[in-house]
Amino acid sequence: MATKMGNSAARKAPPASQKAMASGDKARLTAQGYKGTADSKEALVDAVKNATEFFQFKYPVKIRIEHDSGLISCRAVFWIWMRHLSEKMKEKWPDAYGMLDKDGFAMHDVVCTLFLGKTKPKKVGKMLIDGRQKTLSSPEMSKGEMVDLLRRIEEWSIGTLGIPLPQPPSEYREAK
Repeated sequence: MATKMGNSAARKAPPASQKAMASGDKARLTAQGYKGTADSKEALVDAVKNATEFFQFKYPVKIRIEHDSGLISCRAVFWIWMRHLSEKMKEKWPDAYGMLDKDGFAMHDVVCTLFLGKTKPKKVGKMLIDGRQKTLSSPEMSKGEMVDLLRRIEEWSIGTLGIPLPQPPSEYREAK
C-alpha cells in the first residue's frame, strides 16, 4: 500500500512494530521495502528522508522514481477484458461457455492458447521435453508484445465474437 506524502496529505503512522521500538532499537530494523507517493519536490525529499531513517545501509539500497501517468497497465486491461469476455460469452452462448469463471482465468487459458502458442520443445540429455503453453508471464512479455496481444484480442473479440471491449484510459489506448 502506498503512503501519500505531500504538503496537503496526512502521513501514515508507522506500523505497530515500529511504534513499539525504542530509539536504540532502530539500528536493528531491516527495511525490506518502502513505497510512497509525493506531489511535490519537497514531499519527495521528505519521503526519501523518512524512508531511509530505518535502513542500516549494510547493503546498497535501490531507489526507483516513477511518474504515475494515471493510466492502467496493459496487464490490467488484459484482465479487465478476460472478465468481460467471460461474462458476455456466458450470456451469449450459455451452453457452450457456461463453464467460464467470473474471474477470467479460463478465458485467459483460451486466449493464451489462441494467440500465444507453445514454447519450443527442449532436449535435456536424452529426454525431449514438450513445449508448454506460453502465458503473459512465462516467458515474460514486453510492453510491445502486450500491446500486440491486446490488439489481436480486440480484433478477435469484435470481429469473430461480436463483443466490444471496454476501453479504460490505459497504456494500450495510448500505444494504439
